[in-house]
Amino acid sequence: MIKIYTKNNCMPCKMTKNWLKNNGVKYVEHNVDEDTDAFNYLIQNDFRTLPVVFENMVTDEPLAMGFQPHKLKTLLN
Repeated sequence: MIKIYTKNNCMPCKMTKNWLKNNGVKYVEHNVDEDTDAFNYLIQNDFRTLPVVFENMVTDEPLAMGFQPHKLKTLLN
């Protein structure tokens, strides 16, 4: 399951979500402006750039941080 951490009024977040939608990639969104636990998770793990995209939550290594379509393309394989 793809998980994406976003915030309100974040252009890279909007661009990433649009890219995922346009390419038929389903995801679960966690908005840090509305979800304190999501915000705390990012802070505790030193993620300071949004969006943060995880391909799976087995590891704490994100697939992409910020809008990185070249990395998101790996989700299409």
